[in-house]
Amino acid sequence: MAKKKPVIVNITETSHKTQPWKYSIDRPGKGARETKEERYSNAYGARRAAVKHLGAYAQRQYLPTGKYKLIGYFMQDGRPIEFHKRKLDRSVKSTTKSGKR
Repeated sequence: MAKKKPVIVNITETSHKTQPWKYSIDRPGKGARETKEERYSNAYGARRAAVKHLGAYAQRQYLPTGKYKLIGYFMQDGRPIEFHKRKLDRSVKSTTKSGKR
């Protein structure tokens, strides 16, 4: 069986103060990237929303210690999901036309 190409979820930080995280979904193929306008307060919340939107599931492995270990997230057809997190570079200061901040 051939290995399926993954679905890529980009989690990006914006310049908003209270809810800076957004996500976009890039499915394999030539289709356009899906961008969601909803914002989230942390990156983990954006990841959970993307998994729920895709209808995916988390594959876990049972350990002998009585706990579970997360293996990865997968679509219903077995296609894996990759998460790419991009933080905002806050070292660059924004200036206005007058040169003041």
